[in-house]
Amino acid sequence: MAVVDHPLPGSPRLGIGPGVVVAVTLILVFFHFVLRLGLGMGAEAPDLLTVALLFHVRRVRFGTAACVGFTLGMLEDAFALVAFGANTVAMTVVGILGVQTRAFFVPTTSLSFHIIYFFTGKWLRDFIHWILQQAAGVTSGFLEPMILTAVPAALYAALVGVLVVKLIGPFSEGES
Repeated sequence: MAVVDHPLPGSPRLGIGPGVVVAVTLILVFFHFVLRLGLGMGAEAPDLLTVALLFHVRRVRFGTAACVGFTLGMLEDAFALVAFGANTVAMTVVGILGVQTRAFFVPTTSLSFHIIYFFTGKWLRDFIHWILQQAAGVTSGFLEPMILTAVPAALYAALVGVLVVKLIGPFSEGES
């Protein structure tokens, strides 16, 4: 896993230490694979990989965020049967966009921000993955995969993400 960088000058200070960020990310990754593969829950388990990525990238620099997204995407792709590389591209893009939210959204304690952040990140990941599967000719249709499946999955991930933020700590010192 990538080392957490120090905050950029002018960016908000971290509310939790870099070691805690890495530990939480690794724990979420571990439980993602335990639930989805070890216990055979598959898509019924929350996407803890995306939650881990979104949690992690709010605290690191651009290059580290891309690297973490790429690494987590490769881990997911290692178990993919079709469209190999789609998860890697999707997670890398979500990691890059996730780190950019610091530039547009000041640290906030708003529950609605956290819900929207995790929901949008998860749905965007699924959307990018769907686009790449479409390009590879693996899937068809939009309604079932992107509305009936991805929206509830994004809500599920948002709920878990908000719980992680509330249990572990804020994105920055000013949040609670």
